Amino acid sequence: MLSKSENGRNEWWRYLLTLCSIILAIFIWQLFAEVNLVSHIEFDNEHPLGKNIIFILATFPFAIGFLALLFSLKKIHDKSLLGIINDFQKFRWNHFFKGFGLWFLISLMIIQSNFIFFPDGFEFNFQGVHFFLMVLISLVFIPIQAGFEELIFRGYLLQGFNLIANNKWVAMVLSTLLFAAVHASNPEVKAFGEFFAMGQYLFMGLLFGYVTIKDKGLEIAWGAHAANNICLSLFITNESFSLQTHALFLQHEVYPTFDLISLIIAGGCFILICWLIFKWKKEGTNT
Repeated sequence: MLSKSENGRNEWWRYLLTLCSIILAIFIWQLFAEVNLVSHIEFDNEHPLGKNIIFILATFPFAIGFLALLFSLKKIHDKSLLGIINDFQKFRWNHFFKGFGLWFLISLMIIQSNFIFFPDGFEFNFQGVHFFLMVLISLVFIPIQAGFEELIFRGYLLQGFNLIANNKWVAMVLSTLLFAAVHASNPEVKAFGEFFAMGQYLFMGLLFGYVTIKDKGLEIAWGAHAANNICLSLFITNESFSLQTHALFLQHEVYPTFDLISLIIAGGCFILICWLIFKWKKEGTNT
């Protein structure tokens, strides 16, 4: 993917114009939704159907951003969407689904470890049809949300920073810092503590960035990101989460230290397994 960094037109102002275009498109949509949709919805998070509708409204802007990015790539940069996805000629669905499946299993193991160590911190919350509707919504909208973030941070901006720094690892760190910064206003940061919450965002950004660079594409990171968010949406919810869902379990108390340590261990296992599955090469070797 980084081998295509110089494709198209890459003046600095084009990156600024593209980011402004995406932000403007999302802002216009949210304004439209606020006036024409949200104001007519009488539900709130306490209403069973309301949570699902609010979830759709909260994730739909990522689809708008996705379209704005696609338009900007073509009209501003003269780049293709695939050009910021990987170094190859097609989208590698097998890498996407392997990344998704592997991180989904790892996420379930993290959740299970929470149940083992903190059995009194959870309450079963199955709500029948509302949960199954949530499953369908998550499978449609979360991959779009995760994909948009990966395209922006591990695709578009990673290429841009690589052109500036001429160093892929510096580019990875810079894109990770921006990734964490845009999540800094999430309610989880205030509720769970800046050090632990931002630590998780920074670690996930570095993890996905590393995987993207080693795999020469963001399909694994996209799949893992989608799996992470789907797993959380379907299995765990907490009153402090930015998105309230009809998850199977209510978490009454969060343990940020345990969560961060678990995430770091899980990330290390994820990278090790990816090395084995995808047979990545060491830096400077051809075999």
